[in-house]
Amino acid sequence: MAHSMGGLIVQRVLLDFKLIAGRTRTVILFGTPSDGLVKAHTMRFWKRQLNDMAKGGPFIKQLRSNWTKQFGSRAPFSFLAVGGERDQFVPPESSLEPFPKEQRAVIAGSHVTMIHPPERDPNVVDLIVGRIVSKRTGDIGESALRAIELGDFQSIIPNNLEDAKELDSKALVRLAIALDSVDRRDDAYRVLAERNELNSDALGTMAGRLKRKWLLSGRHQADAEAAMAHYTKGYHLARAEKDLRRAYYHGINLAFLALVFRGKRADARTRAQEVLHICRQCEEAGEADEWVDATEGEAELILGNEDQAFEAYRRFVAPSTDPWKLSSTYLNARTIAAEFGKRELAHRLGQIFGDPNP
Repeated sequence: MAHSMGGLIVQRVLLDFKLIAGRTRTVILFGTPSDGLVKAHTMRFWKRQLNDMAKGGPFIKQLRSNWTKQFGSRAPFSFLAVGGERDQFVPPESSLEPFPKEQRAVIAGSHVTMIHPPERDPNVVDLIVGRIVSKRTGDIGESALRAIELGDFQSIIPNNLEDAKELDSKALVRLAIALDSVDRRDDAYRVLAERNELNSDALGTMAGRLKRKWLLSGRHQADAEAAMAHYTKGYHLARAEKDLRRAYYHGINLAFLALVFRGKRADARTRAQEVLHICRQCEEAGEADEWVDATEGEAELILGNEDQAFEAYRRFVAPSTDPWKLSSTYLNARTIAAEFGKRELAHRLGQIFGDPNP
């Protein structure tokens, strides 16, 4: 089993050493960029070692060519490529699509939490144990998540739309994502509203997926536009309900996209100032959670107040902070630094977040 770049090493070893490949029963790769990564405009300050993983680069091209020639769909071992539904670093085009459908699975989680779930997740355990003991090749992981990650929205809509009243909250949101993705946004909002699930949490889930897709590709402008639409609706709902924590969550994402996607720095600064005000209201009311410091850091960064941003980020970074929260916050901070074209800013952020090669 391997995670992220470790999966590239595993593939290379299996190709180069026939003895090891012959003695291997099961291979499971989690969030591995098997088809390389696209250097989107938001990733200008990538670590140096990522140059070797560029999509279409010599290492990746040779790896894929040799793997297809030597193993293809007839490997002597059971093989499974696993993607995370909220993986903010490796898109499904790279982690899943190089392999046949029967060798793909998708599970809940980000690039980090797919292997370090914050709560007990029997799906992850079942997936690993099932592969090790039986080499099964059937429907593994969560089929709805896999369909969404691979863009197979039509396989979700017919049956789920008919049974929408019976779906749990997670399944209902996935149906809404599928509807929204085939330009049926009104229907997506309708099915959520009919079940009283049209709330800032559901909208945040929908928007976050689209924002991640756009960040990873830098190409699909419609994804960023749709994300902004969902964040805007979620922001207004949260403000109307006086839900301060959800208001600053949606607000900071709107500020981020105004800056990075639309390039409207004045609009981003205006929204960031609103978010700071909401954060301080939240703190005064004793309703702040652990995200408030990360949010203040991002808002101050957008406003150009670097020292205040560093101070807020230092409060957020602590031994008890979950790794996926750190990685998500750091990615946004680095993206903002890239937008401003400030390498020194990226370096200082790297020091705060423990990145030795920012």
